[in-house]
Parts: sequence; structure tokens; C-alpha cells
Amino acid sequence: MGLLRPITALLLAGIVITAHLALVKQASWNGTFSLDSLLIYTHRILPNTAIPIKLPWTGIPQLDNYFAFMTSFFWTTLDARNVRAHWAGNHLLGTLSSIWLVMLVEAVDGGFVGWTVKGRGSWRALGWGLVAGHVVPTVLMLRLKPDGEGVASQQVWTIGRLFHPVFLLGFWGVLKVVLPAGAGSETSSRRRFYAFSMLASGFFHITSLGFLLAPEMFPGWLDPAVSKALDPKTVLVPTPFWSEAVVKKVDFTTGVAVFLQWDYLCSAAAIVVWATAMYVEAVGKVGGKAVKGGLEMVVQTVAVGVLAGPGAAAAFLMLEREGVRAEAEVVGEKKRL
Repeated sequence: MGLLRPITALLLAGIVITAHLALVKQASWNGTFSLDSLLIYTHRILPNTAIPIKLPWTGIPQLDNYFAFMTSFFWTTLDARNVRAHWAGNHLLGTLSSIWLVMLVEAVDGGFVGWTVKGRGSWRALGWGLVAGHVVPTVLMLRLKPDGEGVASQQVWTIGRLFHPVFLLGFWGVLKVVLPAGAGSETSSRRRFYAFSMLASGFFHITSLGFLLAPEMFPGWLDPAVSKALDPKTVLVPTPFWSEAVVKKVDFTTGVAVFLQWDYLCSAAAIVVWATAMYVEAVGKVGGKAVKGGLEMVVQTVAVGVLAGPGAAAAFLMLEREGVRAEAEVVGEKKRL
């Protein structure tokens, strides 16, 4: 058990190195973008449209160029005509939202970055703050039109959603003062967050898999061009960053799709490794005794991951960790009695 954290750290370090090569370096090699180009991005038309990029400009050229690039990048995933990038964006959105929920619970419960939860009212406020600060901006980004004006602009909310942690913190600070305490313990509140994390991952994972399976399950429902673009060999296996093909220049939409595919794989691997370590560490603290056996946990975690995505698998592990903790508390109480 003493080697758990060093091994976990090595695995996560390997994922970080992989992410650097597969995301940052590959995007530069294939001509999608480089870190330097983000600050000198001068295009002000959304890709494959005649719609001008209209944002509340700051007057700082580098920052305005960065926001313009991010608008173009995310628009590529929101534009359903870009089948591969749109599919990858949908898949990644659910996974990152699920991961955000899991890490949020761990951060506030552990008192990291000055965020602490004290009392049931704060957990309830955190939940509603999450809805207002994360869910609402996400829905607005997905549903509004790119040529909308003001707060009805998809472009505005695409950039605004980048600041969802700030929105969450602001809403939480207000709501925990005005909302009455909810029912249930802190443990049950954390479990609700983990359950919601599993649902968030599952919704996007299942819809994404549905499109991949549609040509087999519902022949003729999808346009042949869409079915071809959603070939599992293409959308599930991104361009290897170690192959000679990586230096081949690709169009912007393909480059975005490849970036998102690798982003998904690296994010998924990192959260599952971390959650597994957290669960194993909790089991170790109770002498290696868990409610479920090791093989049973592996099978159930893999099943959840396949059916609802890696974010859900990580949330499931954290949910099971809560059960181990609760069992340890019961045993401790009995010993004291």
C-alpha cells in the first residue's frame, strides 16, 4: 500500500507526457494550432460560415485573439456539419462535466483552494450553484444560435462557459446564505453529487454510442456520409502521435477532432487512475477489508465505464469509497463501545 501513491504519480505523469505529445505537439505538427498562434489569431469569421465573430472585446490584442480562437475552436465542435468533431465534442463534454463534479466534491470536502463545506445548507447551495454556474451556461452554449445578439449569442456563452468555476463560486457564495439547510447528512450529499456525475457522463456517452451503433441497429436512418464519418475505427482511434502521419497537414475541423479525441482518452485515463487510487487507499485504511471483493469491483467498474463512460466509472469508484468509509466508521464506533 505504501507504493500506491508513487505508482499513481508515475502513471499520471505518463498521462501528462502523453497529453503534451498527443495534444499540444500533434496540433502544432498537423497545422491545427500552436500555443504561440493563439495570441496572434486574427481570423474574425467562424470556420465554414460567413458569420463574424462578435464578442465583448477587451482591447487587449492578445486576449481578444485568444478568445476569438477559442470561439472558432468550440464552434467547430458545435457545428453539426463537422460530424467527427461534433461527435468528439459531445462525447468529451459529458466526460469533462462528470470529472468536474467528482473533483469539485473532493476539493470542497477536503478544503482545497480555500473552499470548504460546512453544514447541509452549504451542500444544497453548492448543488444549486452548480446548476446556475455550470449547467445553465452549458445549455445556453449548446442551444443558442451563433449569430445571436448579446446574451442570446452562442458565441458569448461559448467564452462565458470558460469561466464556469467563477460563476459557480459566485452563486454558491450567495445561495449558501439565502437557502435553508436541506435534509440528509454530508455523506448522503456527496453521494448525490457522485450519482449526478454518473448521470452526466452516461447521458452523453450513451447518445454518442447510439450514433456509432445506429448504422447497425437502424440501417438507413443516418445519411451514408454521416455513417462513414462515424466509422468506429476513425472516431475511437485517433491519429497516433508517434506515427509518420502526424506531420501531415490536416484541415482545421479534422485537427480539432483529433485534438478532442486525444483529450478524451487522456482525461478518461487520468480520472480513472486517480479514482482507483483513492478507492484502493480507502480500502487499505480499513485493513484491506471492503464490502465487495476485488474481482467484483473490477467487473462492476468496467461495466459502468462501458455503459456510461469513464467519468461514470470514476464516480462509481468514489461512491464505493464512501461505502468503505461508512463501514470503517461503523466498525470504529463498535470498538469504542
